[in-house]
Amino acid sequence: MPYVTQVTILIVFADDLSNQLIHLTKSGHADNFEIRGQEAFTNLKAILSMSALLGGTGFIKGSIPCVCFSEAPVHQIAHLLAQKNESGTGFKYSPYGVMVGKNWVYSKGGLPAIYGPDAQYDALPKEMRYRHIRYELNPTYSIDHSWEREWRIETKCLSISPESATVILPDRNAKQEIDALYAGTWYCLVLADLGVVIG
Repeated sequence: MPYVTQVTILIVFADDLSNQLIHLTKSGHADNFEIRGQEAFTNLKAILSMSALLGGTGFIKGSIPCVCFSEAPVHQIAHLLAQKNESGTGFKYSPYGVMVGKNWVYSKGGLPAIYGPDAQYDALPKEMRYRHIRYELNPTYSIDHSWEREWRIETKCLSISPESATVILPDRNAKQEIDALYAGTWYCLVLADLGVVIG
């Protein structure tokens, strides 16, 4: 009987594990769902044209350029993307991005973020500080982004290729456009094919 219990626990947790990491695009128009999606799709096409992810400094202490990913499984990300928030604009990211292997990211120097209180930032070695993300839980004001399960690579530019990356798209219309633009060279994963409608 203990063996059966152990197997059951492993099955439950396996739904929350992934050997892939996802980088989603976004835009500056957080309040307009349609414009935000169009800009995010334009950003994705720029990534594929350059075959590269450019590092950004937003929300990274010390303004160190990094490329960021989420370790959350793609089906969990799809459900987050489909949800609407109180303003009706939805999740802050759009359903466009690339997915790469965790081992591949690790081989390029990527590691999980370090979640901790602001006071712990200075205690980290300088070469690790780019990974710090503020995490505070208290009765008056809490900051908790640990659900993003972020990974970071300290770099200004991370090259990708059809061999290393899968393109994430919301629907088959977007896939048709990507296939036409890039002659079918990029493999695409369509979130609608997972049974999740976004929009």
